[in-house]
Amino acid sequence: MTRPLNDEWQGWLRLNFERGCAADDLYHRAARRDFNPDEISRVLGGYRPETAALATSEPANTESVTVTEKEPWFSLYHAPLTRPENSPRAWRLDTDLAQVYEIPDLLTGEECDAMIEVIDGSLRKSTTTRGPADYRTSRTCGLRRAAPETIVDIDQRLAGLIGCDVAFSEPMQGQRYDPGEYFKGHTDWFASGTKEYGTYTKTGGQRTWTVMIYLNDVKGGGETRFEKIGRAFRPVKGLGVAWNNLGVDGVGNRATFHEAMPVTRGRKYIITKWFREREGLNV
Repeated sequence: MTRPLNDEWQGWLRLNFERGCAADDLYHRAARRDFNPDEISRVLGGYRPETAALATSEPANTESVTVTEKEPWFSLYHAPLTRPENSPRAWRLDTDLAQVYEIPDLLTGEECDAMIEVIDGSLRKSTTTRGPADYRTSRTCGLRRAAPETIVDIDQRLAGLIGCDVAFSEPMQGQRYDPGEYFKGHTDWFASGTKEYGTYTKTGGQRTWTVMIYLNDVKGGGETRFEKIGRAFRPVKGLGVAWNNLGVDGVGNRATFHEAMPVTRGRKYIITKWFREREGLNV
């Protein structure tokens, strides 16, 4: 006996389908809760496991859109970390699908160790803006509250990579992943026209760049995988990974869909910094 697909699940399915999550996984998550298969299929663009009739579009080539300096997203697309002459040097992945950069030794070993100590002392269960509780199983530390003096310099350096004031960002977070913990596929930007967008962009606007830094070498697993780009980053102490969540036109880029793979041995520690369209959150 099935039941009607409620508004909450309709919204969650539509949001994650738009973000580029695998339709098969979304379908089966809803089906396991006995929602009507026809209604699930309708929200997922006609997808059914037996037919795999999924209507999708490939991520846009972000280099093919022409912009001028007067357009609002120009400065973000040409942030300082995209310029080879700037320090620290950032290496862009060889793809036109998204702006994704590796930044070796973005933090020193001593800074990483200090951040790990702070994170271990102030952990809470990680949350998501929408979706089932089992979508993300790590734990989180609000670093601004736990160690405000320790992160001031790091905050400023990361803002310098993007070329903006720290006020145009969210408070820095630390995360710990124990064996078996993960964060399933998602994007960091908010899908326009959704309840999530209305709630989370009231202050600060859309998310722009993400900067993530690994604080330790992980014994097994824990990679950050960008499925649509075909690249997975192995956690290396001090390594930064930065990506622009938007295309050159300011629209959410589906190619930035990524996931934190389960840790199989040891623990994984990271810090994450999200930048925004407007100031107002990091106060």
